[in-house]
Amino acid sequence: MRVGPRAHLAYCTNVHRGEDWSQVRASLEGPIAAVRAKFSRSRPWALGLRLSGPAANELLTNPSELKWLREWLKQQNAYVFTVNAFPRGPFHGTRVKEAAYQPDWGSSERITYTLEVAEVLSALALPDTQPTISTVPLGHRSSPPSMADVHANLHQCCQGLAKLAERTGVRVRLALEPEPMCLLGTSAEAIAFFQEHFALHPANREWLGVNLDACHHTVEFENPSSALAAFRSAKIPVLKIHLSAALAMPPTAEALQRLEALNEDTYFHQTFLQRQDDRTVIRCSDIPEGIAEARRNLSQLSEIRSHFHVPIHVESLGDGLRSTTRELKGLMDALVADPAACDQFEIETYTWEVLPSALRAQSVEQQVLQEYDWALAEFARRGWNVA
Repeated sequence: MRVGPRAHLAYCTNVHRGEDWSQVRASLEGPIAAVRAKFSRSRPWALGLRLSGPAANELLTNPSELKWLREWLKQQNAYVFTVNAFPRGPFHGTRVKEAAYQPDWGSSERITYTLEVAEVLSALALPDTQPTISTVPLGHRSSPPSMADVHANLHQCCQGLAKLAERTGVRVRLALEPEPMCLLGTSAEAIAFFQEHFALHPANREWLGVNLDACHHTVEFENPSSALAAFRSAKIPVLKIHLSAALAMPPTAEALQRLEALNEDTYFHQTFLQRQDDRTVIRCSDIPEGIAEARRNLSQLSEIRSHFHVPIHVESLGDGLRSTTRELKGLMDALVADPAACDQFEIETYTWEVLPSALRAQSVEQQVLQEYDWALAEFARRGWNVA
């Protein structure tokens, strides 16, 4: 759907299982269709699709399934303007953690996967959209790729996107998504990389930009509105924005107990601590490390934040725990004030299967609809309505 003067708004289907095409199709026919049914059929409805490596490959090698997807979109009066191609492999029901970043941009496998997704997206995109793909922020700090390989592989991928545009007329652009504990975590780190890369390959400005995830920047204790301003000032294209919220809490024993109960084996929940005195940030790779560090420094901390995506309509979780919707609202203020900053917004809360039971009392479809209601109401308060 469209909101405001020119923006697309969707939700990311990575909240549903989609490890291969059969699972993606089942989600489209089931929960995704159920969500779509709650909105007017008279208005086009946007979808942020997540495609794994196997799913994208199956669509390309089985034209009848790609044809089915195009017909499903037509029947639903729906369209795809963006694809999440961050994790290539499984994303639910198994240990994801470090695997989410593999293959990284040091590997040619990442090029192959990305261009296969781009090929699918070029067959789905409407003529008046500028479709995007979100991807890994180069790699994870625990096993960093060669930067020479990163630059070379991104350049090769951009060349592939240019050839795709020549052949199909569809300009698919690639958005690197900064994330805590990755090579690109903050806006400053991302800007420095883009400036280096564009100095090496100026033409890639046409194909590369950033996917600003509000949750990720907030975990870094960087207001997402400040990150947006920094990217705009540095003339780094902001291709997509994730409307998302992190988990924040006071440095108390009760809050740490609640956080400890959220530790689970599927995803990394990078947990960052801010000191009271100088506002420096202590970065920890997951909840257990963050809790251990917090207990050693509890009286010296001002706040703890964890990369645990919380539904954006939930503002308080009790015991002082909150979502970072306050910071997300600030980002929405900035977007409405500067409509040219970005025209692709995606609600992204993939953690439904690992949320506390109190937040899973309703179905995943109901959660998604409540997030839509919240986002649309917040945009409406700022004068942006569904177009």
